[in-house]
Amino acid sequence: MLSEILGVLSQVSLILAIALSIPAFALIVLTLAALYSRAPKKLPPATKDMRLAIIIPAHNESFFVVPTIKNLLPQLGEMDQLVVVSDNSTDDTAAQALAAGATVIERHNLEKRGKGYALDFAINYLRSSPPDVVMVVDADCVVEGEGVRAIAALSLKMARPVQMLNLMLANTDASVRTRIMAFAFLLKNLVRPRGVDLIGQVSHLMGTGMAFPWAIINSANLATGHITEDMKLGIDLTLAGTPPLFTSASKVLSYFPEAGEVARGQKSRWEHGHLQTMREELPKLLASWISKPTKPKFALALDLVIPPTALYIAIILACLLFFGALAYFLPVFLNTFLFLLVVLAALACAILLSWWRFGRTTIPLRDLAMIPGYLLWKLPIYFAYIARKRIGWIRTRRD
Repeated sequence: MLSEILGVLSQVSLILAIALSIPAFALIVLTLAALYSRAPKKLPPATKDMRLAIIIPAHNESFFVVPTIKNLLPQLGEMDQLVVVSDNSTDDTAAQALAAGATVIERHNLEKRGKGYALDFAINYLRSSPPDVVMVVDADCVVEGEGVRAIAALSLKMARPVQMLNLMLANTDASVRTRIMAFAFLLKNLVRPRGVDLIGQVSHLMGTGMAFPWAIINSANLATGHITEDMKLGIDLTLAGTPPLFTSASKVLSYFPEAGEVARGQKSRWEHGHLQTMREELPKLLASWISKPTKPKFALALDLVIPPTALYIAIILACLLFFGALAYFLPVFLNTFLFLLVVLAALACAILLSWWRFGRTTIPLRDLAMIPGYLLWKLPIYFAYIARKRIGWIRTRRD
């Protein structure tokens, strides 16, 4: 009788391990696709009569918004405009942005706080004289090269949103933890999007470096308090039949803060938002794909099924320890333990392949050995999520 019960429990544990393996093999698939994907196509030239409006949502960004404005203004044409939304700012963001040459609109609403509300406010402002394309750039970012109007031209030509490559970099003297964060960001915003693009010609939206044809952004539901309003918007647009495109032909860049508590707060907001999006949007995306299969829906779901990498590694390691100890006393659970070892190996292969192809200039191989310490640093983020501690849109203080 006991042996029969143990046999059933071992089968159940193996089924659970197989379910737990889905993100690892999704990551392997996307990584291999990213390795296979070709260099980005050349961006189309922008016509002189195309009208572009860039929106910069800014909450207490008086210091960082000026370099961003100075980076973008030289890339604009005579009919283009640069609009800074000073959203619930308590510093001199509005004055600094105005002095730097931007059009400034101010929003004050302490009950409805969040980037989505700021974007909706800017779209309402633009309706009196709508542009052809709207681009969103965060207040602490720069767009590399002359990519602004070219990305806008691609969006207008394809009649779809376009997401340019969005990277956060580590300073040259950054700590090992910050370099690991930069590598993790590279995995999420370069490797996986290249794989998703090859499989489904689609992309998640990343919050900055996004271009939209006016007709699409004008009808989008922006006024939400969602933590990751960008990911939700990208999924909504995909389900509506206008999936965003991804291109790495142009980059939008920013830098990680070095201060530990500041970095933890920033990661908390991102990862709480990622988990919330998984919980709320993945079932909807899968149900839509089942009822009406398309490659963009499948590719987005394949990416969205992957939880934050550090959390996933921690879960796999915890399960390995548990089933390893269990198998030592009850060999019937050995198959589950061995299968989880294969899952961990697949996950390690995906990370190492990504490092070899894309990350060698971001982090030396020896620093990857510090990932366990990075996992410990991030554990409070996940405990806070379990405790339903929501992180809103707050300015990231930097040194």
